[in-house]
Amino acid sequence: MLEFAWMMLRVYNEGNFTVEQEVSKKLYLQYSEDIMREARSVLVQESREFMRCDPRTHVQGETYVQITELLQGYIENEVDMNSGGSCSQNCGYYQHAKAEGCYMPQSQYCGKHRRCQGTIHDCQFYDADAWVCLSRNPYRRYDFIQYESKLRLGPNTECEGSEMKVDSWWRFFFHCSYCLCLCDDDKSATTDRYISLIPALSDVNNNKVVTGIQVIKLRGVIHLQVQHGQTLPQGHVNTSTLQWVQVEPLTINSAVYTEGTHYKKLSYEERSIDLDRLLAPDDHVVTGVRFRMLGSHVNFEVQITPVNYTTGELNPTKSYWISNDNTPAMARNPRKEVLITSPDDPTKFPGLSKIYSAPDSFIRFGPTDRALDVAQLTVPFFDAQPVSPSPSSWWSGVELFHKGQPGSGGFLALKIITYDVTPHMETQDERPKTVDVSEIPAN
Repeated sequence: MLEFAWMMLRVYNEGNFTVEQEVSKKLYLQYSEDIMREARSVLVQESREFMRCDPRTHVQGETYVQITELLQGYIENEVDMNSGGSCSQNCGYYQHAKAEGCYMPQSQYCGKHRRCQGTIHDCQFYDADAWVCLSRNPYRRYDFIQYESKLRLGPNTECEGSEMKVDSWWRFFFHCSYCLCLCDDDKSATTDRYISLIPALSDVNNNKVVTGIQVIKLRGVIHLQVQHGQTLPQGHVNTSTLQWVQVEPLTINSAVYTEGTHYKKLSYEERSIDLDRLLAPDDHVVTGVRFRMLGSHVNFEVQITPVNYTTGELNPTKSYWISNDNTPAMARNPRKEVLITSPDDPTKFPGLSKIYSAPDSFIRFGPTDRALDVAQLTVPFFDAQPVSPSPSSWWSGVELFHKGQPGSGGFLALKIITYDVTPHMETQDERPKTVDVSEIPAN
């Protein structure tokens, strides 16, 4: 504006002002250089990571989604866990079994509750006789178990459902004990144990990059969903083009979708997910995310695409996927398991979560603690809050991590790493010097 003012005075014959105009221009350039240098010195020290804090109130389907009934606390008598109907063993003997029958269904507990149609694992004996509070929640079997010995499994609350008496009995010299086991029932109508393997991509052909990401659940399947927007020069995004990419719902047990290609069904044997931080090389941006299978583990991948910083143009023909192919069996740098001690329902914890994982680690989906929750929920949950920085910008990477508190099952959450613009913030004295060859004297 100052340079323009000097120019206008000259146009109206108020004087020459050429020197003043040139001084204004040089001062402006110097100020710009100083501002650029100061801005870069600050940006270099600032974190480029962005993640969502815990909400004040947890709402299922909005702030979190969960795997259900993957391994759930289940009461069964040992007489029904062997084909011979014998009581000669004890609960600890049945580490891997099935419900083989129902002894005296009219009078015994087996004929009055929802049976486990899958496999039964890790049975334990607590006491002979108990009152069982059957839950109204379709994703739970029990709210608590109160044994006659005063031992209680589950929260100290009133039973909102129905109560049922469960009594072990003697058969000659053998005690037919009721055991608390873990049920892995993939035939249950209320088990949501599927993870989509279909990529979530931005429209790179129309020059769009990923600007937001979240975890959603559709028809019992966990999906990754992305928001995309059109790139502008120098790391910017056209906010008027921001849009969440529609997710195609999967129909399990349909001929159209196959396990291993379109989705993964979790089980007792295969229920691990890898936790990684995936970063793109220079001059590349994030244009997609997906889960895949790496051995028996669910593994996270990121698609990246080359970008021209000056023009904002993508090169979709050179897009590719990056991942961490490390497995627990690797000798040099095996993944470390994130262990959760005595986990409870993570929505019960009002405080802010802390990050409990690191890259090159993994975590197993498992039940909540038997003493605290009768092993009724599958943890960790997924944080379903959208991770979408505002104003939108390019991304250089994405991280999948676990967060929680002591005693909490915690959440699997997503963190994004924005594009590093500092290498492009060159000042005049840092730019390569150019030489006019016409001024070089000939030999």
